[in-house]
Amino acid sequence: MVLIPAGTFQMGDVDGGVGNAEERPRHSVTITRDFYIGKYEVRNKEYVLYNPNHTGGWTDPNYPVENVTWNDAVNYCNWLSDQKGLTRCYDGSYNLNINNNGYRLPTEAEWEYACRPGETTFHDYYWGENYPSPNIGNYCWYNVNSGSHPHIVGTKLPNAFGLYDMSGNVWEWCNDWYSDTYYSSSPTNDPTGPGSGPGHIMHGGGWADNTNWCRSGFRNCVGSGYRDRRADGFRIVRTK
Repeated sequence: MVLIPAGTFQMGDVDGGVGNAEERPRHSVTITRDFYIGKYEVRNKEYVLYNPNHTGGWTDPNYPVENVTWNDAVNYCNWLSDQKGLTRCYDGSYNLNINNNGYRLPTEAEWEYACRPGETTFHDYYWGENYPSPNIGNYCWYNVNSGSHPHIVGTKLPNAFGLYDMSGNVWEWCNDWYSDTYYSSSPTNDPTGPGSGPGHIMHGGGWADNTNWCRSGFRNCVGSGYRDRRADGFRIVRTK
């Protein structure tokens, strides 16, 4: 895991940008405490220790796990916390206690902050380019170069925090419920999303998606019980 220092960044898309309305307004967010995040997306070889019967489209142990629901991802986090002797972050109703020291999913703000390290000028992609990005293939497995399947994690260039596959390969679950108007009322410090919604946030795009969906700010909403053998994965976080 990689330590991400607390800090302030600009979240979302600029006015007149290529993003959808729910990505605006671009707004200042402060993450007030350090946190750890997975250097890679969770891999098949890690997930099957929790669920040996898990089935997805591809079984290479170093491919990112797919076909995982939000509930599955949260249950994995609780299981891993137990294995490491840490305090679970989720109770039996999937309510998050972000102060506990166990594993959890990133908040949407943590995910985008980790995705956009050191950004001072807006870009659609964390490597400093705007849509449609002529160099996207150096950083991202997406529909043009993936060959219609995921790939071993960490085989593209990392971002400035040393995180791999923050765009492409598989979609990554975030903890937050979705609201298309949340950015208009989001608190400045450590936002955790609305109290409920039609589904949970996913970010990053996947191997079957186009360049637009792989933008750093693209927001996807999927129901908690939805699974897709083509891309639904996740990355784990711990509060320091």
